[in-house]
Amino acid sequence: MLPKKKQKQFNLFFFLFFLAHFFFNLFSLSLPMLKVEVEQKVFVCPGTLQKVLEPTSTHESEHQSGAWCKDPLQAGDRIYVMPWIPYRTDTLTEYASWEDYVAARHTTTYRLPNRVDGTGFVVYDGAVFYNKERTRNIVKYDLRTRIKSGETVINTANYHDTSPYRWGGKTDIDLAVDENGLWVIYATEGNNGRLVVSQLNPYTLRFEGTWETGYDKRSASNAFMVCGVLYVLRSVYVDDDSEAAGNRVDYAFNTNANREEPVSLAFPNPYQFVSSVDYNPRDNQLYVWNNYFVVRYSLEFGPPDPSAGPATSPPLSTTTTVRPTPLTSTASPAATTPLRRAPLTTHPVGAINQLGPDLPPATAPAPSTRRPPAPNLHVSPELFCEPREVRRVQWPATQQGMLVERPCPKGTRGIASFQCLPALGLWNPRGPDLSNCTSPWVNQVAQKIKSGENAANIASELARHTRGSIYAGDVSSSVKLMEQLLDILDAQLQALRPIERESAGKNYNKMHKRERTCKDYIKAVVETVDNLLRPEALESWKDMNATEQVHTATMLLDVLEEGAFLLADNVREPARFLAAKQNVVLEVTVLNTEGNLGKLVSTPSSTNLHDGWPHCQ
Repeated sequence: MLPKKKQKQFNLFFFLFFLAHFFFNLFSLSLPMLKVEVEQKVFVCPGTLQKVLEPTSTHESEHQSGAWCKDPLQAGDRIYVMPWIPYRTDTLTEYASWEDYVAARHTTTYRLPNRVDGTGFVVYDGAVFYNKERTRNIVKYDLRTRIKSGETVINTANYHDTSPYRWGGKTDIDLAVDENGLWVIYATEGNNGRLVVSQLNPYTLRFEGTWETGYDKRSASNAFMVCGVLYVLRSVYVDDDSEAAGNRVDYAFNTNANREEPVSLAFPNPYQFVSSVDYNPRDNQLYVWNNYFVVRYSLEFGPPDPSAGPATSPPLSTTTTVRPTPLTSTASPAATTPLRRAPLTTHPVGAINQLGPDLPPATAPAPSTRRPPAPNLHVSPELFCEPREVRRVQWPATQQGMLVERPCPKGTRGIASFQCLPALGLWNPRGPDLSNCTSPWVNQVAQKIKSGENAANIASELARHTRGSIYAGDVSSSVKLMEQLLDILDAQLQALRPIERESAGKNYNKMHKRERTCKDYIKAVVETVDNLLRPEALESWKDMNATEQVHTATMLLDVLEEGAFLLADNVREPARFLAAKQNVVLEVTVLNTEGNLGKLVSTPSSTNLHDGWPHCQ
């Protein structure tokens, strides 16, 4: 969504036609982490949440989506605001009070060292915590010194629109604060896309506890923490066809008791586009951004105290600290016959990393390249997968349950892997994983990017390379290279901005060159995407593991979208740009909304699109 008061409107039409098998259930095994019991409660728990009152302190913003909050460890009235602008969210604004915010009198702004994904930021004890764009990383930025003071990664978290909240906005990773401290809310493939909550030490950025829940994250509108209890909101959105779901806090998970708890609380939703919900343990209120409006909700609490008493269910007992290699098949390593499918989670709902208070935090070791079968499989040593040649790689006889690695096919670089499934000694029917197999030109293009050569020229070279035979690693690497090129292009375009002290002729030439460079870049990117989606590339997509497929497809869409926004920022209005290929059509229309717009119609032809791809509009 774009700001309704912005002077430009962008209409982007993407006709990307991916393989249907990209979006199936992913399976991976989660690593039990270690926990240290740390008592850092600052505020007294007000009790169990019983009612959400009508919103107050309403103010209309220029942005439909965003987040705002207070620092609960600061006693003043300062508030922090961060509107969400696709691919442009990198500034936090501080206001001395609510009155100053309404009057648009900011105290200062903070230009963050990275762009931000989603609306999940929080401010806690003088630092802002946020999800770094296109990563699983949580960044801590000190507002007093204006430097990044820490960064950590959630190794298993879905990110960048893989498991966002219902409204989208790349809200995969959401931070929260409550009486117990700092929390991070996300989803993992190991938990089948359901909500996971971890407690994060705000000073060391170490994880102190992790709990898995049974609530699908994509079904949630937002979530927040109170007294160690995760509350999940499901609300109606504008033009939503599922209004019967209503507006309610309809799920709760108590991390203190390690259990789900029944809840059904009405949530007033006057504007019907909730993009963020943050709880402040100092004033026990919710800070919400709802369809251009920033609002505040008072809450009512009552007994019992959810943080009182020991856990009613014992923590999961485990002794391993080695992460198993994720399987790319749909069969479980615990299956005893090839016909039985195991659950998609390796442990029950609840805590997954509580091994006792006497153990220090630990960093998980790197995944093992060969994974022995689980002890309960009763593997017969004589069961092997037979040697065979698949995808121009010779695979030796391999014991069931083992992952074997071999050099990639001749003419490529990297290591390929193939799983001998832990049932009857059969090779993974999806074939080997060639995700790391790349052509030599990938490294050549990467070196040119590092040297800072012209982004449009490098994009053209990438388009030329992808016209020929490509491997699985070439597909994912091409998307990553285009992502890097965006940052280089953005910096190069900044150097072509008009300067007031220069002549009008020179500034005109700069503007013309900026527009031409941007268009050349987009044309090359569209050609590259078309090359990656042609039917001849189908086998290369199949050679990726499931997680890499989904991530690469998502990033490909993001690269196109961000490039289109960059083009719209650098062309004279009104303007219309159309790049049509056999497998992708991209149109960018830039309008000046100050005059009469008339009716905007875009009908890019799809008749030339390859019939082998499913048509999506």
